Amino acid sequence: MDEVRNIDEFENYDAYEIIIKTKSDIIATIRQNITDGEVMDDIINSLETTAAKSIVAKKWTSLPFIGNVRPNEERISVLKNMEHLKQASKILPKSQYLMFKKELGKEERKRIAAQRTKRWLMQRAVAKYRKQFEELSKKNGENYASLWCYFRFLLHSFYDINDNPYEDVRSSETDD
Repeated sequence: MDEVRNIDEFENYDAYEIIIKTKSDIIATIRQNITDGEVMDDIINSLETTAAKSIVAKKWTSLPFIGNVRPNEERISVLKNMEHLKQASKILPKSQYLMFKKELGKEERKRIAAQRTKRWLMQRAVAKYRKQFEELSKKNGENYASLWCYFRFLLHSFYDINDNPYEDVRSSETDD
């Protein structure tokens, strides 16, 4: 608590003493009281275990005062396909191996982009149909509810784009 500073710059606050505490002051104050120190240790342990579980599960993880840890999906894909690449390097000539590696990379990037888009659409669908999602998750499970919301969202989007998708079919049948 050595760094407690008074601010004399505010003329309107002559009757009050303004104290600014830094992060180190707050932590030192908490450490003086054993109970608060234990609570702080519990909070830190909880954050560490939650972050470790998320990282192991290869999820996007936020670490306080550090930043975000996001798994590199392309790197994970390369590691999964390492056996195929090793076999191809033994069997194929160098030029064909390089073409194979390049095509495999393109296919994986397309697959990863499609997965991201699908996840994004799923999240939007679940957010839009939150009430139905919760009811269906209780009855049939979360996967069923997610798929139901997703397809409902896609169907609804289709009807928004085409006010009446069967209009062209009806008009062509009556023209004959």
